[in-house]
Amino acid sequence: MCQGTRHQAVGAARICRIACVGLHWAQGLASLPAGERIAVMEDATKVDEAWRNLLNSSSGWWSGDSVIRAAYEHPTLRRLLPFPTHGTLRFYTTPRPPWPAQPADSLPFIVCGAPPYRIFTAGYGQLIGEANTAEEAVTLLVASLPAGLAPRG
Repeated sequence: MCQGTRHQAVGAARICRIACVGLHWAQGLASLPAGERIAVMEDATKVDEAWRNLLNSSSGWWSGDSVIRAAYEHPTLRRLLPFPTHGTLRFYTTPRPPWPAQPADSLPFIVCGAPPYRIFTAGYGQLIGEANTAEEAVTLLVASLPAGLAPRG
């Protein structure tokens, strides 16, 4: 994997990012027209960068948070744009503007901090459940995602 690898040459870092994009987006790209493939690959790079920044951050409430690490470990969530805000970890399927006309906040999210971790539907509409560990919270959140969820470019 490319995460955690340090490169001294800019060219090597770029090759690593391209390889990561390929790993994350290989399935499904072949069916897209060339222009859309480029947009999807750019979005994948932005998602990868967002995760990398989130995991490597030494400031902010999320620094070292076990929910952030557990979410990154799940392949479904790793493909979505992570967005920590107000003590919660939210996910978006559209990683770049222009944002859709409808609010992108339609996915369940996790209230971080300390156990029990609470998982809510968008907008605190309904409590989905509580979990005693970060891993259980991630599992509950993923089980609550819409069927066939895939990031959009």
